[in-house]
Parts: sequence; structure tokens; C-alpha cells
Amino acid sequence: MQTELPRTEPCYISRLPCEVWLNILSSHGLSSRDLVAVENTSIFFRIPQKLFNGASITEESARVAITLDFKRFGQFCSKREGFESWKHVLNLVEQLNHTSRKLASGAFQNLFVTPNSQLLSWGAGKLGQLGNGKREDNNNVSDITRSFLPPAERIVHVSAGLAHGMVVTDSGSVYAIGDGRYYQTGMGNKAVLLNPLIVTPIHQHHVIQTSCGGSHSLFLTDMGDVYSVGYGEQGQLGLGLGANTGSTSIPKKIELMDNSVIISISSTVTHNILLTLQGSVYAFGLRVEGMLGIETSMSTAGPHITDSVAFKPVKIPNLENIREVTACPGRSICIDKRGRVYTFGTCRKGSLGHGDTRPQKTPKIVEALLEYKIAHAFGGALVSIFLTDEGHPFWCGYGMGEMYEFPTCLPTCIRVPEKIIGASIGDSHILLLSQNNNIYSVGMNTRGQTGHDISIQKIDKFTRFHYS
Repeated sequence: MQTELPRTEPCYISRLPCEVWLNILSSHGLSSRDLVAVENTSIFFRIPQKLFNGASITEESARVAITLDFKRFGQFCSKREGFESWKHVLNLVEQLNHTSRKLASGAFQNLFVTPNSQLLSWGAGKLGQLGNGKREDNNNVSDITRSFLPPAERIVHVSAGLAHGMVVTDSGSVYAIGDGRYYQTGMGNKAVLLNPLIVTPIHQHHVIQTSCGGSHSLFLTDMGDVYSVGYGEQGQLGLGLGANTGSTSIPKKIELMDNSVIISISSTVTHNILLTLQGSVYAFGLRVEGMLGIETSMSTAGPHITDSVAFKPVKIPNLENIREVTACPGRSICIDKRGRVYTFGTCRKGSLGHGDTRPQKTPKIVEALLEYKIAHAFGGALVSIFLTDEGHPFWCGYGMGEMYEFPTCLPTCIRVPEKIIGASIGDSHILLLSQNNNIYSVGMNTRGQTGHDISIQKIDKFTRFHYS
């Protein structure tokens, strides 16, 4: 005998109050793409609502989501020219979050921001780059948060250079640590900072991102402007030929020819890469063997560009719809919005990923990665790492650990037991960050840079170390 199921009345989307739908959509962390998908399910989500001053439910949901990031990104959370909706602004905020870094490695030192906004450091520290008040190497993790961070602020981004580092808080403040002998800390002097100190010369600006090169630093503000400070003999400052070519002791604004809004910055020892709101790319600094992606014939482009140096930012031709940029020693990496990877510059040990060791003077797609959607890229002196959107890491270039004598010219998958969401590369070590905030390291450990006991000179395989 079959039991007849009770009949239920159909429930129409429009029967739920708009306030309820707003709470549903805005409290579950939906992305701009998710909100567009919701709109496509029913015209109900697209029609203007009096309750929201003529905005649709999805538009109001996007605006509410953005307000949560206003302290972090400041003016980037407001509508700009060319933005038709709050969903477009939300998409920009998502891009900015995509390029924030919680793990950074200098030559032999590391900085890591825990989910609780603790700032940890380990590795080389003889120039104060660990920020723990000492001038000594340390493989034991130091928690340096309490020495400088106000109770109401959170750390949202870190960067590390050869022997200095920068910390950005959600209020837009910047703190510097380490070597300042070339003015790279932005403090206006050459002091070595043993503890994090606020960079007062940039304090009037709301900074959302920093990038540390060898002996210079870049700052990105919420207005899309970039400031540089430190050593610049090879064009690293982007200020042009003139009084500031050699160095500058306080941050100075970099002028772009078309006044583009910059949304991401990346620095290495001798050059820098800038990503614009429109997805185009600018580069400046040393331009040997194509590391800026600019043909030699472009030396006629202006008085600030020579055959070997671009003293001001130059737009890289044939690079559009780019989502992420990475400047590495001697080369550059760009990822477009489809997840395709472009590399160019020197190719020591096969670090460009094209299957050979020849330099690439203009951007070239890494064909071996075309079957994957790449989310992030990281570069060290001789090795590159690419992360897929599913958390699988690939590497090419100089071997690390047990692969020390076996470099690879094509991207090869790294076997680790967890999904990887971030990485950083020093001179001779690599760190991988998992979705569970575990850190795996490999490489040389002569200064405690892998986080393992300093008596172990080399870590042969990616091995988890416990930082707490």
C-alpha cells in the first residue's frame, strides 16, 4: 500500500521579504561572480527595489559586502569612473584581496601572518630583519606582534627584501624592519630597525600593499598611486633620470604617462612590475635579456629609457587582461584572467618553464601549463612556482633539497599532502602554505631559514615545521 505524500504549496522567490534575501546573500561571502549567477536565476533579483533606493537586491548585497573591506582598502571601495555597479567594485576588491600576501621570504628570512593576525619571523636576523629586537639568526619562530601592533588593528599584508621587510595593517599603516642602509625602510635615514617602526613619511597615505626589492621598496595607496624609496642606480625607483636617480630617503610618487590606476605591485632586486586596473602591465628598472618584456628598439621611446635601463615605467606591449604580476630576479611572470602564465627574461636553470634555458625577451605563454588554471606565481633567484586554482603547486628551475642537482626546464608537480594556497622563495629555500595554515619547507637551512633545527644544514623534502 502506497502512502500519499502530503501536498505542499509552491514557494515563490518573491514571497520572501527583500530584507531576508539581502541577509541571505550578504552573509555568505558570495563573490561578484556568484551574485551575477544569482541574478541570472530570476528577474526578481535584478529589478530595482524602493527599500534599497532603487538598487536591486544583488547590487545592495555587493555594496554591503564592500563595506566590510572599507577599512582595509579605503577609496578602492568607492565607485570610480568606468564602474557601472557595486558588483564591479566588489570584483576589484576581490582582485586586491587576491594579491595580498600573508607569507613572505627575503634572502634568508621569513615573515608569516597567522589567521589570528600574529606576525611570526624566523631565519637570518643579523641586520634586524626578524624584527625581534636582536641581531642574530634564529630558526625558532619569534612572535613580534605585541611589540608594535595596536589592539584595534590587524596585519593584512607582508613583504620581504634582501634584508628588510614591510608590514601593512588594515588601517593603511606601514611598519618597517631590518636593513635601512640604502634608505629602503622609508624612514628618511639609514638606521637598522631591530623592531617594527611605523613609516611616518608615508603615513599620510592609506597604503594597501608594499613590495620590497633588494635595497628599495614600493608602496601602493588606496588611490592607485605608487611611491618608491631607497636605492635606484638601475632605475628601480621609477622616478626618471635626475636628482632622484641614485637614491631617495623618503617615499616619492611615481608618475605614469597615462595616469593609470595601479592595483598591484611587485619588486625584486633590480626591477619592478605594476598592474593597472585595466589589466595592462608596466615595468621599470634593469632591462637585461628581456626581464622587462620590452624590445631593445624601444630605447628610442624617451629620454628616461636606455638600452639597459628603464628609469620610468614603460607599458609592456601585448599583455592585456592580466590579473597577477610577479617580479623575480632576472625575469618576470604574469597571469591573465583565464589563468594562463606568461614568462620573460633570463632563464637560468630553466626557470621560465619553456623547456629550455634560452632568455625570452618578450612575454611568452608557458604552454606546459595551459591545461591548468593558474591562480598564483612566485619566483626566486633560480626557481619559479605556479599554483593552480585547485591548490596544486608546480615548480621549474633550480633543484631544491634532494633535487639539488636536477633542475627542470618544464613545470613539474610538487607532491604535498595538503591543498596549497601560497608560497614564498628565498635565495636557497622554499616555503609552501596550505589551506590549513601549515607551512612546508625545503632547501638550505644554514641560517635557520626553513624553520627546522639549525643543526640540520639541508632539508631534502618538503617537510612541515611547527611554528606554534
